[in-house]
Amino acid sequence: VPPLSALSGPSVVPPRALTGPGRGLIACVAAAAQDCFYCTASHAEFLLVEQGDPALVEAIKARRWRELEHLTERQRALCTVAEKMSATPTRMVAEDWQPLRALGFADRACLEVAHNVGIFN
Repeated sequence: VPPLSALSGPSVVPPRALTGPGRGLIACVAAAAQDCFYCTASHAEFLLVEQGDPALVEAIKARRWRELEHLTERQRALCTVAEKMSATPTRMVAEDWQPLRALGFADRACLEVAHNVGIFN
């Protein structure tokens, strides 16, 4: 597994699998999955600024993002992986990555997601 610093080097940029809003989404869901009020509130404010979707932010804070019908497949897949990796990391299996892979995430993109989840845990 390459070091985290490999994700910020010139060989990765561009393109990156995650945009600022994608990283913010992961951070907020990861914090909520850990029941960390401070981190969830902090990441929620950044996510609100980046995505401008108060319904999404409130749903993540209440851990009911699955109920939102307007989530894109990408958002839903990122939320699902971020939540499971944060709440039950030892239960992650290859199939958990399939929704992201179906959206075109290759190994390096999945690694970027995993590193971002890890940073916020």
